[in-house]
Amino acid sequence: MLYPQSNPFRQTIDLSGFWDFRFDPDRRGEQARWSEGFAGGRPIAVPASWNDQFEDGRDYLGPAWYQTRFDLPWGWSERRVVTQILGHDGVVHVRLEQAGGIIPTARFTLRGHGTQVSVEALSTREVTLTVPNAAPWTPGSPSLYDLTVELVQGGAACDRYTLPVGIRTVAVDGDALLLNGQPILLKGFGRHEDFPVAGRGLVPAVIVKDYALMKWVGANSFRTTHYPYSEQMMDLADRLGLMVIDETPAVGLFFHEEGLERRLALCRQYTRELIARDKNHPSVIVWSLANEPHSLRPAARPFFRDLYDLARSLDATRPVTVVSCMGLGEEAFEIEVANSKPYVVGQHVWNLCDFKTGQAVHRMGGMNLKGVFTRDRRPKLAAHRLRETWSSQ
Repeated sequence: MLYPQSNPFRQTIDLSGFWDFRFDPDRRGEQARWSEGFAGGRPIAVPASWNDQFEDGRDYLGPAWYQTRFDLPWGWSERRVVTQILGHDGVVHVRLEQAGGIIPTARFTLRGHGTQVSVEALSTREVTLTVPNAAPWTPGSPSLYDLTVELVQGGAACDRYTLPVGIRTVAVDGDALLLNGQPILLKGFGRHEDFPVAGRGLVPAVIVKDYALMKWVGANSFRTTHYPYSEQMMDLADRLGLMVIDETPAVGLFFHEEGLERRLALCRQYTRELIARDKNHPSVIVWSLANEPHSLRPAARPFFRDLYDLARSLDATRPVTVVSCMGLGEEAFEIEVANSKPYVVGQHVWNLCDFKTGQAVHRMGGMNLKGVFTRDRRPKLAAHRLRETWSSQ
């Protein structure tokens, strides 16, 4: 799955802006065929959360409808290219898939760091590009190459896509997590895509700010708690050299028999879609299948075995994990104690910033205040303590 980009052969339309919006607490929309258009909507900014924009929708979690209008540019047609990057020892493997039609010639070119390697393929859609003296991707030096796939038909290019890629390996050796064959210590956070007014919307300045805060504290990684983050967030992780534990939206799973088959089907879908979208990011070092499941029940083991096998069949180059608090004592949350355990490969603090949540007795003002920064990104004492601790590691 490739993020849309504009070039001489591809065009994109940004649909951000003001849309029409309606809450649907009575679930009338489908029967009333609102999918074909509806009246009586109110303006809403997209992308952004309705919970932060409307006082009457602060705690609303039910169905809602969005609509907008746009013109389809002339000459648009469907083109699809999918690549898979498996980087090790300066070798990049590329797989291209085509959905029907005449098979054109494919030209693969890798450029960067004073190197250019090209291969043309007609009968095959899998090629190997060997990069001499490759510059590996690391947090301290996040080297990226431009991989360009160009389709040629009748002697002329008919499509082109350029993908930034990094050459690196990830492995588990005993108790150690290895990046490019060297042990790494993860220092970072869980976080939320959340900011005042926009809520869980896309605010580019906040993405840049959060990376600056993580770098200031001394973090080298984060987990996408508890859902896939925006493509823009992932792209900057590649560029800035932060390692990512990439997580599906499977939160708080329970394992009662009723509905278990449906939950497994959804989690399989989450896993397939996450890996399809993010498999080419060098920053992604681990797949996380779930957050804090109620995994002591017997049904949890075959459930996660199924998901683990699926993830490994889709991508055998990365470790797979589940984030759990089952069986942990309080002392495990002390950094010094955690670091003394041979199987601990780092710390991810919960949370980077305070974030909006539902109103409750323990959530004064509808806020979760566990962040080391406030919701508007002001540091607390904990941020200074972490900076002092991580700078000495």
